[in-house]
Amino acid sequence: MPTHPEFFRSYRPVAPEGAASDHLIAVDRGGVTVVATRLPTGLRTRGGWGQTVLPRGETPATDVLTGRRFGGGPVQVTDLLETYPVALLVEDR
Repeated sequence: MPTHPEFFRSYRPVAPEGAASDHLIAVDRGGVTVVATRLPTGLRTRGGWGQTVLPRGETPATDVLTGRRFGGGPVQVTDLLETYPVALLVEDR
């Protein structure tokens, strides 16, 4: 049984914005956003994330994998994936 069943009640793809947006997959599960790098070899060849951003709502969130907190609004993917090629953002409530 999930600890937070509310995290599994919705599924909404989140479209990243920017030149490297094809290299990111993101899904909002209702208070939790799952983010993963795709096609990392092509991403490295193109020179990284550049100014690619992940649009978000205004609620601050914490990446449970790193403990880093992000304010509301768009997040630079370079900052979000600085430590790992994935992130799990849980909205601060």
